[in-house]
Amino acid sequence: MRTRIRRGLTAATLVAGVMLAAAPAAGAAAAPADALSGIATDLRYGQPDLNGTRNGSNTITLTNTGTTTIEFPKLTFPRNDRDVLLHDVNCRYLSGNSTQTTCITEPLAAGASYELALPWQSNAARPSGTGEARLEQASDSSGTPVAGTASTVTWKVSSEAVTGTFSIKATPLTYGERDRYGIRHGSTKVTVTNLSTETQQFPLVTFPASSGDPSFMAWKDCVQTIKHIDDIVCVEAPLAPGEKRTAKFWFHSAGTVFDFTASVRVDAGSDEYGTVVPGTAAGTTYAVNSPDDN
Repeated sequence: MRTRIRRGLTAATLVAGVMLAAAPAAGAAAAPADALSGIATDLRYGQPDLNGTRNGSNTITLTNTGTTTIEFPKLTFPRNDRDVLLHDVNCRYLSGNSTQTTCITEPLAAGASYELALPWQSNAARPSGTGEARLEQASDSSGTPVAGTASTVTWKVSSEAVTGTFSIKATPLTYGERDRYGIRHGSTKVTVTNLSTETQQFPLVTFPASSGDPSFMAWKDCVQTIKHIDDIVCVEAPLAPGEKRTAKFWFHSAGTVFDFTASVRVDAGSDEYGTVVPGTAAGTTYAVNSPDDN
């Protein structure tokens, strides 16, 4: 089942499965096949936030070059592993499923143009490449395509180079089979790079308590670990300008592990006690799973 959302709802990531729109409108005659055209600006993502998420936007301009109104201009965006279209888009009808997102805009009068702003998110480390959408006329609000009217709108995708004190990335954590004590073990590899021009004497890698049960004794790359109520901090050895270091962090679980997304961050420390230097944080997320429990 497709999700259909009336214009004016608040922003959220598109989720398929719940019908939200009114019944389809009656059909309408199509304009000439080549009457609807589109052109897009490039999509450029900004700096990642502490979850490693970047935001960006671009604009598609639709133009009706025909002599009659196009009642249902339709754009279809294929899903990919890089870009997520948020649904605070000014669409007359917005729908989606696991493979695509569809936007039907307001009617487009003969000779008129319409600019559609598209907000995007990406968790890719450095999103780049190309994006595309299928543009066509529909005969009704359900998006029934009018044969012979389809074309493709493309744009370039790029992102800002990461700035600040650090960059960070982490590999997925997969728990293995239970040991003889009924405990599962798994690890994530966290790579931290010093982007600054100074040696960072106390890089602080921090996992929130929600990340799981840490196996402290196996954290071999920590000079020391500091456990707080809400998180656990690994104080690493000094990191020279431009230096990159990958450390392995082990976790364990005695219970059932359901798939979830965990987070990790790195800050510059001013001392070995974990005092954070403000404004130096970088963060990312990683998948946690246990195949035998799911």
